Amino acid sequence: MNSQKRRAVATFFAAGTIDKQQIPMALRRLGLMPDKRVWLRLFDQILLASGIVAMALSMIFFIAYNWSDMGRFSKFLLLEASIILSVMLYCYFVARKLVSRMALLLASLLVGALMAFYGQTYQTGADSWQLFFYWALAITPWVV
Repeated sequence: MNSQKRRAVATFFAAGTIDKQQIPMALRRLGLMPDKRVWLRLFDQILLASGIVAMALSMIFFIAYNWSDMGRFSKFLLLEASIILSVMLYCYFVARKLVSRMALLLASLLVGALMAFYGQTYQTGADSWQLFFYWALAITPWVV
């Protein structure tokens, strides 16, 4: 639909019906040029997504940095509590689609960290593809 509107504006411009100065106004009226509200919403979404990824990476780096200082149960507890907290955030923000999906993204990344930690702690001898396979299998219900 938007491509048809753009083609129509381009056709009118090529025919000389619309002046060059009035093209931005025509695009705004047709809803083809984003306004300030749309840009702010986009920036809000980008910041939310980057904040969630930063939280997951900070948890992973925190455990990696303190690997020798923390016991294995405290590492497990920290990761599992973070997963449970992010799933609870999903349940709390279920009405707000983007926030709830970002909470599930955080939980999914932390499940991957938990599986990597489990493989590193107990030296399962599993190949890396098995880790990613079980990680994908574990988060499939959330993805669906």
